[in-house]
Amino acid sequence: MASDPRILVLRGGALGDFILTLPALQALRKRWPRAYIELAGYSHIAHLAKDAGYADHILSLDRAEVARFFAINPVFTEWQRRWVSSFDFVINYLHDPDGSLNDNLRAAGARELLYASPLDLDGHATATFLKPLVALALIDCDPVPRIPGRQKPATPDRCLGTIVIHPGSGSPRKNWPVENFMGLAGQLNTQDIQFLTGEADEAVVEPIAAFVAEHGFRHLHHPHLSEVVHLFRSAGRYIGNDSGITHLAAACGVPTLAIFGPTDPAVWAPLGAHVTVIQAGQPAFGDLTVSRVMESLP
Repeated sequence: MASDPRILVLRGGALGDFILTLPALQALRKRWPRAYIELAGYSHIAHLAKDAGYADHILSLDRAEVARFFAINPVFTEWQRRWVSSFDFVINYLHDPDGSLNDNLRAAGARELLYASPLDLDGHATATFLKPLVALALIDCDPVPRIPGRQKPATPDRCLGTIVIHPGSGSPRKNWPVENFMGLAGQLNTQDIQFLTGEADEAVVEPIAAFVAEHGFRHLHHPHLSEVVHLFRSAGRYIGNDSGITHLAAACGVPTLAIFGPTDPAVWAPLGAHVTVIQAGQPAFGDLTVSRVMESLP
C-alpha cells in the first residue's frame, strides 16, 4: 500500500449515525496524515468531517455517477472505473444486504474493499464502524467522536457559559416531554439559555417560541450545522434527547447530558468523559422527573 494512500469512504445515515463513524475517519487520518480521503455521503452532514480535517473531498451520494453503483448489472462509464480504481482501498458503510453494491464496486475496479453494515451492530455503534480497520492493522483506536476547535475544556469546573437545550429528535418516542424541558430551564437559575429546534421538531416549535418570549431565553430554529458547531465551541452545557444534535454536542466537547428513553445507550450513547447519560424507564419517560434530571447535570 502507498505510504500516502487514496481512500474512499461511503457513509450515509442521519447526523447521529454519521458522527458515530467519525472515530473511523479519525483513525485513518491519524495513521496516514497526508492520505487523500474522499467521503461519499450526504453533503450537509459529511462536510463536518471535511471541516474537522478528516476528509479532503466530499462527494454527494445523490450524484448520478454514484447512484449507478446501486443499480442491478450497471454499465460503468470510463470515469466511474477510473474513479473507483484510483483508490488504494474503499470502506463501505452503506447498507448492502444482498452485496450488490460491494459487487459493483469490485466490478468497477475497487482494489481492496472493506465493509461494515450500519444495521448489523455488535456492541456500541462506534465499535462496529472501527471493526473493518483491523484489516488495515488499525487497532485500539480512540472510540470517541471528536470535532476539534472547542474554546473551553470540557471539565466539571468549567461549565460556565450558555446552556443549550434541544428538546427534539428524529422520533417523538425518543423525546422527554417538552414541558419538562421548559420546567428544567426555569430551574437552572440563569438567563443564558439557548433552545435549539430543527426541521423534525415542528410539534414543539410553537410552545418553545412562546416560552422563550415569556422568560427572556433565546431560540434558534433549524440552523445550519456549521452554526450549531460554532455555538457548541463555547457553550457551557448541553441537555438533549437521544438525537443527532446531542451526538454533535458531545463530539464538540460540550459537557453533555443525554436523555435516553426506548433506545439502548449501550449501542447509541454519545461517548466521552464529559458525557452523562440518564435513561428513563418505560412507558413514556414516566419516571424521569425534572428533579432527577437536575441532579444528573454535568
